[in-house]
Amino acid sequence: MNIIEKINQNRQFLSPQEGKVCDFIFDNLADYRDFSVKVIAKKANVKESVVTKTLIKLQIGGLKQLRESLDKTYNYFKNESNEYSNLLIEEFENKIITSFSQVKNFIDNNAIELIAKEIVKSQKIILFCTGKTKTLIDFMFFQLLEMGFNVDIFSSPYDSKAYDVADSVVLAISISGRNSKINRYLNLIKNRNPRMILAITSSPIFNSDVEVDYHLHGNENNFFLNDNRANPFMEKYKIQYIVVLLILSIINNADLEKIKFQEKIQTKNLI
Repeated sequence: MNIIEKINQNRQFLSPQEGKVCDFIFDNLADYRDFSVKVIAKKANVKESVVTKTLIKLQIGGLKQLRESLDKTYNYFKNESNEYSNLLIEEFENKIITSFSQVKNFIDNNAIELIAKEIVKSQKIILFCTGKTKTLIDFMFFQLLEMGFNVDIFSSPYDSKAYDVADSVVLAISISGRNSKINRYLNLIKNRNPRMILAITSSPIFNSDVEVDYHLHGNENNFFLNDNRANPFMEKYKIQYIVVLLILSIINNADLEKIKFQEKIQTKNLI
């Protein structure tokens, strides 16, 4: 059992204060080498004793054990001797083949069909995502826009236009499923009469106080780190896979006579 699985398994036994510590750890995995009891306590707004107690209840032990476990679990690029592997590409290919052979078991095709029908009926589509995830979802935004749908994409909870959600299908998209901005945003729109709220994540986790109508997710539990920066090499494919399935289902359910595909024109711009 890796460290993420262990934390997820034991999180149910935490108090609300201890849960804040757990959430901080998940939200800041890229900076785990800089963790200290004092820093975590300050950032999570809890006492230092709560941090220590949380690590014990999660069956991690202490901060040293947490860092060591994260090194083993997430350092995809280096082996235990801290030297770069000569088989990096082969290892990546093996991981992605294995991962995708399992992901189909996590995808609910019936749910995708129902979601696509609601999207086609809706007056507006809102995509909410942040950071690297937004770069991935720009593709979906463009595809829907080109098909003539009324669609907007937002990444900041401070954008007032993001709250015009009446009769809209809202898609909250996160690679990890642990995004405090998304949680804040959903809490603010839940009473503004959205037609449907959909979560899409690479992992089975979606941390939110708001109960969503659907949660489409992959099976990814690992987050690979290199030089203390998050690099979602594996996880991004799960998001892209789910998004493509959803777009194809939208096309299948839409009235193609009414969809305004952008007219193709001759161009000298080659990719």
